[in-house]
Amino acid sequence: MRGRNSAPYNGAADAPEKCFRCTHCAMQQTLASESLPDALRRGDSNASMSSISVPRGEDDFQFRISDVIAKKRDGLTLSPQEIKHVIKVTMSGQAQECQLGSLLMAIRLRGMSPEETMTLTKEMVASGCVLEWPEEWSGLLVDKHSTGGVGDKVSLPLAPALAACGCKVPMISGRGLGHTGGTLDKLESVPGFSSQQNPEQRCQREIQRRNKVLDFLPRPATSQQGPDRCCLSHWTISLARTLQRHGSLAISSSVTMMEILSSVGCCIVGQSKNLVPADKIFYEMRDVTATVDSLPLITASIMSKKVAESLSALILDVKFGEAAQSPTIEEAKHLANSLVNVGVSLGIPTIALITNMDNPIGYCIGNSLEVIEALECLEGRGPEDLKELVLQTGGHLLWLCGKANSATHGAEKIASVLSDGSALQCFRKMLEAQGVKPDIARTLSSSSKLGKAAHTEELTVPRTGTVELIRARPIAEILNALGAGRKKATDVINHSVGAELLVRVGQRVEKGAPWIRIHYEKPLLQERQRQTLQNALCISDQPAFIPASLIRDVIHDSSVRREGEFS
Repeated sequence: MRGRNSAPYNGAADAPEKCFRCTHCAMQQTLASESLPDALRRGDSNASMSSISVPRGEDDFQFRISDVIAKKRDGLTLSPQEIKHVIKVTMSGQAQECQLGSLLMAIRLRGMSPEETMTLTKEMVASGCVLEWPEEWSGLLVDKHSTGGVGDKVSLPLAPALAACGCKVPMISGRGLGHTGGTLDKLESVPGFSSQQNPEQRCQREIQRRNKVLDFLPRPATSQQGPDRCCLSHWTISLARTLQRHGSLAISSSVTMMEILSSVGCCIVGQSKNLVPADKIFYEMRDVTATVDSLPLITASIMSKKVAESLSALILDVKFGEAAQSPTIEEAKHLANSLVNVGVSLGIPTIALITNMDNPIGYCIGNSLEVIEALECLEGRGPEDLKELVLQTGGHLLWLCGKANSATHGAEKIASVLSDGSALQCFRKMLEAQGVKPDIARTLSSSSKLGKAAHTEELTVPRTGTVELIRARPIAEILNALGAGRKKATDVINHSVGAELLVRVGQRVEKGAPWIRIHYEKPLLQERQRQTLQNALCISDQPAFIPASLIRDVIHDSSVRREGEFS
């Protein structure tokens, strides 16, 4: 995307060489103008610029939030104007918490159509800032999102590896809640690391004008083959430019974040208060209203933040299993399809990996221990399952953004930067740029000490056999109770608490051999917790075996095109 001071987007004149075939793109010149015609609201591509006017008064449509709740309660489809009204009253504080909770539960029980989910996602994006990047970064901006797991440290080596391959990675990550770990919590076990880099400047929103402008944005053109990739890219640009032009939304990136991406190529930061603020309100409400597992709400929450990042390509790691948000692979595929469809429809080439989350990823669980294991991966070593996820996730992203001829070629490039040390150097530079002292950042390695727990205890194998399964969820829950995680967002965590697995799935083990080492301080490890941990180790009598790949499927939309490709 272009810088703030560049000329306005001029539709087909600014389009790629093959864009002349796309009649929808001719509409984009109107979107860049000072005001928008009523005809565009009706989707009339032949609208004249002479009749342009933007109403500045009250909304044409008036709704009561209670009527919207009742409509969704009864299983009816909400109109785009009703969904816009919900976001509007949420942001203005006009909706009561009990009303929002009721609406979320109605959505959880009745669901949403793909069109409703798409509208909700777009309105949530428009509730805050949209990041804007230098034009020369077009096609290079990539990110990854995981639905959460145990021992999931993939982002730590992945972001610098992608940067070492020439990508720009503005990774906006979260914190752990419940049994799943958070990327920011892991990084903050490195002394001095700061996740607050202000991804955007303070927004100056005019809610009524913003909502009125959004009404006029035409939908991307579609065909039997799916959404038109050319139009999708221009829809994303038009959304940003139209909102910027009308003064409804400040679209910018802070100097700090821009400098980090310019000099290092990657940063891992927390979501700021101005990026999709509607999602923050909804997320907190979902957490206390038992609606966290609602598919349309999950989709809108994840994808609104990714659209606001103005990405060139996105990959999703959608997990299934006992320790995942989706217990079954069918549920994971359903969620993945919803996420991919929204991403592609909003102009971001998106694919999803379906991965198993019954066993922990790697050998280490817990914040500082996982950083050490991530450093092993950055040094070209580390557990095979972790390396597989890093290589395949990175490989698919490099293919999506046009930096590799195939996902396999992309995986080879990721493996190369891991083995030659360039990814490790990017990681160290990122840490230094985000507040870690140079003498720590420049020497950090897998042999570094990142805080040592006061106590360690090893548990032993109860009987001879083969490790069939190491149940991730009960291990994570015990570690959280010992201080490694949170029960609520305000809890303080102990970065040194964690566990090391001393055996792997498929390995033949003998009775009495140590299989796990627990690192803890206060509270102390209790006997009932020891028993829970012992029950997490499942031993069978079958011969030793090689575990199956964690990646069980790849979900993509038939209309997905790599950056720069047009059919």
